[in-house]
Amino acid sequence: MSSFNTYWGYEKIKRILIGTSPRVHFCGAGGVGIYSLVRLSHERGFLVSASDRARGEYTEMLEKAGIRVSYSADRAAVCTAALVVYSLAVDERDEELLYARTLGIPTV
Repeated sequence: MSSFNTYWGYEKIKRILIGTSPRVHFCGAGGVGIYSLVRLSHERGFLVSASDRARGEYTEMLEKAGIRVSYSADRAAVCTAALVVYSLAVDERDEELLYARTLGIPTV
């Protein structure tokens, strides 16, 4: 979790959220890259939620850390987020991404 890429990603999230709500929704949280960003953001005080298509080792660790993880499209989490962060494994036509963009919520 302390890799340069994770830190860079966290810093990018922090810059985007300056002056806005600290709520971030993460899509594709079952992969190691997004998992690390979710944990780091959570530990640094951001209000986070996450989603993935399937349960796995990383999503279970997020749940044990008290982070809400959805296994289907979670419009409620998206509409309350100031930012939606997604993995490259998430399809550009993903329902959560499209919904966020429709609402004008930045996606990274």
